[in-house]
Amino acid sequence: MSLYSTTKGKAVDDIVFSIIDQIKHGIDNLEDENLELRLDIAKLNELAGMKAATCSDHVTSRSYLTFALSLLPTDHWKSHYDLSLRFSLRLAKSCYSCGDLEKAQCILAETLGQCHSLEDKLPGNALLAIILLDRKRFIDAYTLCHEVLSQLGEEIPDSLQINKRTEMAEATSIMLKSISDSDLLDMKEMDERLSCHGFLRHHSTSCILQKTRDAPFLCLQDGTAHNGKGSL
Repeated sequence: MSLYSTTKGKAVDDIVFSIIDQIKHGIDNLEDENLELRLDIAKLNELAGMKAATCSDHVTSRSYLTFALSLLPTDHWKSHYDLSLRFSLRLAKSCYSCGDLEKAQCILAETLGQCHSLEDKLPGNALLAIILLDRKRFIDAYTLCHEVLSQLGEEIPDSLQINKRTEMAEATSIMLKSISDSDLLDMKEMDERLSCHGFLRHHSTSCILQKTRDAPFLCLQDGTAHNGKGSL
């Protein structure tokens, strides 16, 4: 607790592992009623987990983030929604990086079920799409990306007629030829919070891996839809 007292208002990056590892030895003596202290320690574990992840020590990162989540009260999704969402997403990423895809997917299933908005769901759905692709569940990945893109206002057809393919290829060719350097510089910066770029990429990947006949044209549709937003 003496080590913990040094964290108030100070940078503890260099000693965060030492502080957290010592506190863990006495955490059982911490009263549940002392919520403020538990939340502070949970945030320190989050910091330790992030630091471990930057060092590619994802097993240690998973341990710290699991501990951080365990320190939250039982009704944490109601009482501490932002912390719960942040801890859960970071824990899912650490589990994925450890190769525990099943655990990561279970965490995401719970997290997505608790999200309040589409914006909050996007990071979790993006990671879930990657996990589904890694587990060779290409149809599920395709369906997920298709649904998310529809919610973001990007309608991707399931198939394309031959005449539509030709029109799309010609329109894209004309668009690419007409773009100048100044046009690129004038394009709006992408809003990462509601970005569909990753889902367009995963959608195209799932099409290719399924060996869908229309995959090249759906990829073209993905690119056209993305560029049509006037953003990079």
